[in-house]
Amino acid sequence: MPRRGNGVFARPRRLDAVDAVRATQGFNKNVTAYVTKGREALAKVPGGDFTLVHHNAYKANELGECFERNAEGMLKNMAIHELALLVTFFGVNSDTLSDVVADKAYSDLRTEKGPSSGDDFTDFSRIGFTVTTKAGAKVSVYADRCGLELPDGAMADGGMMYSSVSKLGAISASLTPSRRLVAISR
Repeated sequence: MPRRGNGVFARPRRLDAVDAVRATQGFNKNVTAYVTKGREALAKVPGGDFTLVHHNAYKANELGECFERNAEGMLKNMAIHELALLVTFFGVNSDTLSDVVADKAYSDLRTEKGPSSGDDFTDFSRIGFTVTTKAGAKVSVYADRCGLELPDGAMADGGMMYSSVSKLGAISASLTPSRRLVAISR
């Protein structure tokens, strides 16, 4: 939409059939540095696996409010960004999907009371799963509302950085050769 000089949006004009345009809106993280660098690193490791990690900064005692406000659930509210990356860069769709394996030890499904409604809301505080395509590509997704746990580490060129993330989000790491690459979003 065009803006006026004062920053206010001008009223949109009516489009005639001659002016037909296609407008799309997306939320893919495909231009972020961690995804770009991760994909570049993966290209250097033939047969390597890729893991996307998404963290939020909720505290455990805030999950009731989070679940109530985001009642559509973690996959549609938080991990949807990583699912879009699976489609965009790894060719994951209903025709190419071979297998999905849940990381049951990592995932945490819980019920919390919403503070506004008093209703119970069931959702994941964290979830992890690995998708395998028929072509053999493996991509894992880990999402954590409370953001304190990593499945394995942080992405680095051509190798794996085993790391820990403090409550403040600082990363300490050492480089170790590996066929697994991890890209982290906070």
